[in-house]
Order: sequence, then C-alpha cells, then structure tokens
Amino acid sequence: MSDLKLGVDVGGSRIKFGVVQKGRVIERALVPMKCSDPQTLVQLISQTAHRLCAQGGYTFEEIGIGVAAVMTQGGHEIIQSPNMPWLNGAPIRSMLQSKHKAPVFCENDANCVGWGEAVAGAGSTKGDQICLALGTGVGGSLILNGMLFRGVRGRGAELGHINIDPNGPLCGCGGRGCLEQYASKTGLLRMLKEFGSLTACDDPIVELFNQARAMDPVARHIVRIAGRALGQGLANLNHLFGVQTVILAGGIAGAADLLLPHLHQRTQQLKSSALTVQVGTLGNDAGVIGAAQLSGAG
Repeated sequence: MSDLKLGVDVGGSRIKFGVVQKGRVIERALVPMKCSDPQTLVQLISQTAHRLCAQGGYTFEEIGIGVAAVMTQGGHEIIQSPNMPWLNGAPIRSMLQSKHKAPVFCENDANCVGWGEAVAGAGSTKGDQICLALGTGVGGSLILNGMLFRGVRGRGAELGHINIDPNGPLCGCGGRGCLEQYASKTGLLRMLKEFGSLTACDDPIVELFNQARAMDPVARHIVRIAGRALGQGLANLNHLFGVQTVILAGGIAGAADLLLPHLHQRTQQLKSSALTVQVGTLGNDAGVIGAAQLSGAG
C-alpha cells in the first residue's frame, strides 16, 4: 500500500492514532494517556506506531503529532502545554525522530484540526481560511497562501483569546472577555451556572442545546450570547485578515443550527456579511488527518 501516513492526536486522557491514505483514515487506534514524562510518551507513541506497522504491513511516509501546546517553529520544542506541563521544554520532535525512519512532524493540535479540514475536509477548495475548534476551550488556526500561520514562537492564531468584552469574565490567559469564555464548553458551563441552570445531568452541554431547541428561554439566551460572541470574533478576524471562509470544528460545532443565526446576525451588523461559515466535515478525524499531512503545511 502506498501514500500511507500516521497521524497522532495527543490528548489529556487518551491518544488517538490514525493511519491516513489520501486524506482518509483507514485504521484507528485509541490508547489511554497514562504518561507523566516526555520519555514515556515518546515510548508509548513509538510502540503503538510500530504495532500498527506490523499488524497492517504498513510503511509510513511521514508521521505527524498534534499536541495541545505552544511550540517552536517546526515543532522542535514544546514551549508550554497548559494541561501537560511536564512536556514544557521537551524536544519532542527529535525524541520521536530518533525512533523512526519516516520524517516526524509536530504541531499544535488546533492547527492540526484546521489543516486537516483545509486539505481533506470542508475547506479543501476554499483558499485562505480560519478554523475554530470549539471544544473544552476554543482553539484556532489560520491558513494563508496555502500554509499554516504560526506567528513568533508558535503563538500566532490563538483565536480563542481574541477579546469580545474587555469587562467580561476572567480567562485563564489572564485577560477578560475572551471568545473562549463564551463559545466553549467551559464558557457555556460558566453561563449555565451564572444563570442558575446548571443541572446534575450526565452532559449539561447536550442538555443545554436540547433545551434551546425546545424553546427554553434561558437556554436560548445562553446560545444567543455564544453565537453573537462567535460572530463578533469572526468579524474582527475578517477585518484584520480579509479571510472570508470559516470552518467550525469540535463538539460545540454540532450545535451550529442554534449558533449560526446569531453569528450571522452579528457579522452583518458589523459589516462582515461576506463571511462564509461552514461546519467541518471530518469530525473527530480532523486532528489526525491534519497531523498526518504536516509536511505540506509550510
């Protein structure tokens, strides 16, 4: 088999592996994340990669790793990983490269999601584009002239921390009123608690969206706040970069039917009505597909 690549998405509780061929995942593996040091993580990734090779008879042309971290240009060293601080300072790319013949690439996980959608998903024919990964937080990627924009020391396109309200709630980054405080799972849970609607159900976010579809006034108000925050944030980015294509990915994007009307209303008020907003098509595979094809990301 030819054109085989391995994508790896390192999460806080599990590591996802995807064998990718021509932009499609043909085999998956899921391994619990039980690491507390870089050496153990590298060993776990390498062992799983070699096992996939042996079981499937695969030869990988490249291996890409996505991590929730800020890293240096080229992914040679992790600068800061908020959820896995034991990775800070680790030369993760060279550590992995020493165990594999195929070239190894490392990148921020949100950049991998955006790159996956750009090369094989909703953005594959769209040129310059923004991707917002709406999950526990808000990750973002910016693709200009066919390449990922990373900024100085990998700190570019931290789109979850663009300001929506300077007097808004305190964010973990130290600022106030960041987009993440309104359009992420964390932000929605905060608002549910603030409005006294946080219940003891298994998944309060799913319940919030179900209640909004059932016309519950508090739930619809929270969704309106989140949608308008997204619209304001995207309008700001449109004015700054002139990018008109936006891809929404991540679990919260599953409520696009609720969010998009408020998003569009706000972008039109702010004279950014030319924005085209789409929901990603790769689902949970976006990160591994993007990681597997990092050699083309610039």
